[in-house]
Amino acid sequence: MAQKKTDVFASRLRQLREAAGLSTHALAERAGVSQAQVSLVEAGKRSPGWAVATKLADALGVSVADFR
Repeated sequence: MAQKKTDVFASRLRQLREAAGLSTHALAERAGVSQAQVSLVEAGKRSPGWAVATKLADALGVSVADFR
């Protein structure tokens, strides 16, 4: 069964965050979003909108395309 887009985004976000050596709290601060929002996205419980995805990518120094 194909992995859902939310799950793919969630796992890539976690991989990129951990590779950057950031906690969810530190990423949230850099991105200007709440730590709860980062945690929910990483858990696959919430799909980020374009604005949040862009903020997360910018905070990680990657392109939004890197979440695929």
